[in-house]
Amino acid sequence: MRRSLLIGGVLTLLAGCAAPSQVVEIDPGVYSLNVGALGIEGGEAGARNKALANASAYCAARGQQLSLQSADSHGPVEWGSAAGSASVVFRCIPK
Repeated sequence: MRRSLLIGGVLTLLAGCAAPSQVVEIDPGVYSLNVGALGIEGGEAGARNKALANASAYCAARGQQLSLQSADSHGPVEWGSAAGSASVVFRCIPK
């Protein structure tokens, strides 16, 4: 019983760490999105792909298309870690 509770807690913690943040409007019509990805999710490249996909989906849900303003990604910050993160700044423009 204890073991399954421990495993469930660890999985919940890992899922929370890998979840993308919410889209934030930083200027009128300009949005920012920050995403993290564990090594098993592709690390830095996985985070970059997730950030771009989430930004594109955000615009598509509004009937628009993504206009990328800037993108930045980072690899592991700890030795032995394969996790990565990415940030994108974007606009949604008419198709």
